[in-house]
Amino acid sequence: MLPVLNPAMIDAISAYRGGTVPFAIMMTDWAEISPFVWFPRGADYVAITGTETGLKRLRAKRHPPARTFATGGMLIRPAFLEPLPVDIGGARAKLGLEPDRPTLVMTYGGHGSPRMLELARALATAGSQSQIVFLCGRNDTLAGELASEQLPFPHLVFGYRDDVHRLMAIADLFIGKAGPQSVSEALALGLTLLIDAHRVLPQERALTRWVVAKGVGTTFRRPAQFVRAVQVFTPRPRPETSGRAVRCNTAATDMLRIVDTLVTPGPYPADAK
Repeated sequence: MLPVLNPAMIDAISAYRGGTVPFAIMMTDWAEISPFVWFPRGADYVAITGTETGLKRLRAKRHPPARTFATGGMLIRPAFLEPLPVDIGGARAKLGLEPDRPTLVMTYGGHGSPRMLELARALATAGSQSQIVFLCGRNDTLAGELASEQLPFPHLVFGYRDDVHRLMAIADLFIGKAGPQSVSEALALGLTLLIDAHRVLPQERALTRWVVAKGVGTTFRRPAQFVRAVQVFTPRPRPETSGRAVRCNTAATDMLRIVDTLVTPGPYPADAK
């Protein structure tokens, strides 16, 4: 699951064991930023991808179909596939939020980002009618700054949590960077995506394009654009949101099937799909 280094690992393991050793590569980016960053030249390995973009790249390279696997989405924790709360409004109220107010969840990965404070202030200035759950990860400084802000709308500030899936499940919109993992988690929960395209990493550009092309949200760069996006994509308050559709992600079960296939006799089973 590492870009660039895969050829070296394949060669090193083969040299140590002697001859060709079965090797599998699972791409954890949305797409390759250039040819062979994830999937090296040659065909002596199994390639696994969770995106349409990755699969198209493998087909363009004519990677052997028997050594190509596609999972139903990026691999995420099964906890994000749990059923949504039957009463989302009630779940919000238990946390101290208003049950019927449109709810945003904002996270910039495990270490947060000062960008979250900038966007919170932009919403405050604009008089937003939403409420926000801020997930700051291990960034205690950021959590403290957000907690001390006199924001005019209901909000919650959390540091590192192991129940992020439950906090995201009560929201309507996801706000964050173009990280394949967090975006896949938000999609599994059926959230509309507002993705920050400011200083986006090269390997994440394909994801920002995909979000817009698939109509699952939009991107923004400046705080003013962010405020407008919230206004456009925030749903009207609704007393019952438990009917929200959850997008299907089968990567966890697909990976079990793939591993079972790979450990059967023979390095590359002819019936691999």
